This record gives sequence, structure tokens and C-alpha cells, in this order.
Amino acid sequence: MAVKEASAVRASARERLLAAANELFYNEGVHTVGIDRIIEQAGVAKASLYNTFGSKDELVRAYLQTRHDSVTQRITAAVDRHDTPRERLLAVFEGQGELLYDGSGQSARMDHDHAAAAAARAAAATLLDAALAPTDGSPAQRVT
Repeated sequence: MAVKEASAVRASARERLLAAANELFYNEGVHTVGIDRIIEQAGVAKASLYNTFGSKDELVRAYLQTRHDSVTQRITAAVDRHDTPRERLLAVFEGQGELLYDGSGQSARMDHDHAAAAAARAAAATLLDAALAPTDGSPAQRVT
């Protein structure tokens, strides 16, 4: 019974391969990480990788799809926390910046700068306010 419970808790080969790919590809790049490193990190046999994904290209596709799905879910959750159109639009930047360095692009990843997402949000707010400003000289209206 204990063996059965332990195997139920252990992640599937697919989950372990994707977790290893996520860590290695994100930190080192897709082209620099070989199959052998992924297999070693995941603790699976080479046959498991090929039976699950068929090729490194398919593993890369699954890795990218998983990251895309995660980002989409994070941004959707951030947008759903707001009611006004302006705050919902600006929430995209908050969703991008939540504990991830890909928040506002490469500078956040390279510099490990959480302020990059806040700066991108502030820039978007300024652009949004400017775009919505009346052209007849009256004060700008904020969309709430």
C-alpha cells in the first residue's frame, strides 16, 4: 500500500519532463539544453521522453504551450480582480509582473528588476490617459 501511495504522489514522467524543461529552458535557453540534461533532471529514461513527446521539438512545443497557458491564466486572474475598464486594461501589467521576470520583457528577466513591470504599467497609464484626453482644451477625463 505504501508503494502505491508513493507512486500516486510522484509526478508523472510528462510532468517531470515539463518541469525539468521549464527550469532548464527558462534559465539557459532552448538551444543550449540537450535532451540528456532534461532526462537527467527529470529522472526518467530516454524512452519516456520519446514515448511522451516524440522529439525535443515536441517537448519544446509543450513547454511553450504550458508557459503560454500559465501567463494567460495569470493575466486573466489579474484583470478579473478589477471592475473599471481602465484598471482592467492596466491589470495586464500587474499580471505580467507577479513574481515573474518576464513581466515587462527582457529587461526584467536580465536585470531581475521587479520595477520594470511597474514602470511599464505607469507608461501604459500615461499613454492611455493621453489617448483619452479631449482635444478641445478641456481637462482630460480619466476612464474609471
